Amino acid sequence: MKTLTTKEGGWSALFAPGYGGRLIRLRWNEFDLLRHPEREEELQEGQFVFGIPVLLPPNRIDAGTFEFQGRRYQLPLNEPQRGNHLHGLVFDRAWEVRDHSASSVTLGCRVEGSAGLGVPFDVEIQYEFSGRTMIQRTTVRNEGSTPMPFGIGFHTVFRSPRRARLTAAEFRWEIERPRFLANGRKLPWGQFNPDNWFDPSGQVISCHFPMETKEIDGKPFRGALLDYGTLQIRYESGPEFRHWCLWNHDPADGFLCPEPMSWMVNAPNLPLPPEVTGFQAIAPHTAWSGVNRITVEERQ
Repeated sequence: MKTLTTKEGGWSALFAPGYGGRLIRLRWNEFDLLRHPEREEELQEGQFVFGIPVLLPPNRIDAGTFEFQGRRYQLPLNEPQRGNHLHGLVFDRAWEVRDHSASSVTLGCRVEGSAGLGVPFDVEIQYEFSGRTMIQRTTVRNEGSTPMPFGIGFHTVFRSPRRARLTAAEFRWEIERPRFLANGRKLPWGQFNPDNWFDPSGQVISCHFPMETKEIDGKPFRGALLDYGTLQIRYESGPEFRHWCLWNHDPADGFLCPEPMSWMVNAPNLPLPPEVTGFQAIAPHTAWSGVNRITVEERQ
């Protein structure tokens, strides 16, 4: 496996461009923030449980198909047991290194129009390291002559913290099993509400809900807080990201995935307005951009 390493200040990062342009390991001094693979075989077998997989479009689409502006789109049925498309078109492609310095890495991938979204497009992500913050800047450019239906997300796999909190709406989206598709109905939170501090080590977590901006420590914050004791991580998203998926599979696996997404699960097929679902289109020869940040705060 070919990898790329960058080091800046207390940061060190390891990238695997051939595996979906993925950041597979991120360290602050001697502390690992992300769950990382020890061997390439682990990365091959666990596509979505290491590092920061890029999902374009994110999560599931019913039968991999939807209609937009009178045109029917068909994405690969790569979750055949549930009859869904899962996690998009770029997570398993080889990306190229477009720029690399001590403080910044830029990776990119161009996707052909026949892949499923009807137009060729380019996705580029810059990771910049400055002080205690890693900034992830994403740009997606529609290189075709028709609008591009669009959604993106990040399946960010943090090591499980002692406790966590996410800025969540007052409701969650209902997810219908066994196909794990949103139906657009709102449900109240029960005993578990991620807007309050929770311990992920003693429970299986799988939920989907809108992201909101809240006031924390007297300042507006939109994201997730992960408390590791002597260190706290602030995972912050811009307003381009409207929804969360929160998942840990099994507490024994030792990870927690707060997944920022620009659209909700199965967004193109839901009977809800786009300002709710996050479904949008990128006009021909224009681009969408979004920002996420990971900031480390050390405690005595």
